[in-house]
Amino acid sequence: MRIIKTTLAFLLLGLIAFTACRKHSNATGVPGDAEYFIFGSVGGFCPTVCAQYYKIMGNKLYKSYVDTASHIQYTDSPMPADKYTLALPAMTNFPAWFSLHPNQDVKCANCADMGFIHLEYKRGGQVYQWNIDYPYEGIPAEIQAYIDQVSGIMSNLQ
Repeated sequence: MRIIKTTLAFLLLGLIAFTACRKHSNATGVPGDAEYFIFGSVGGFCPTVCAQYYKIMGNKLYKSYVDTASHIQYTDSPMPADKYTLALPAMTNFPAWFSLHPNQDVKCANCADMGFIHLEYKRGGQVYQWNIDYPYEGIPAEIQAYIDQVSGIMSNLQ
């Protein structure tokens, strides 16, 4: 009986150690078969629509050149490879939270003309998109670090 208790205790400790040391992440990345991934922002309190979007497609990064949120176009020539490398974590660190909450505005995107971050990807003919309202206080904790990262990436791309 004592051997069984000792064995069970060691198994329990081993299980705890195994699960406690495993790295946990909520990042799933954008599905690998996505046709494109777009991230960008629309500024608030602008006399015109102040929009800046970036599109990752075919292992290249493209910048928008029309500053209206209703009709975004992208340059024909990709940005330099170092800019693509800088932008890639926006796609690869994409949190699983978004997959569980498809096509949502987080908080009240641009309700008070404060601007928002836009995320979008297309997969299998279906477009998935999200708008995350500025300021970021009150957004779900699962996406806070990611939104901070995307904001930093956009600052570094300009």
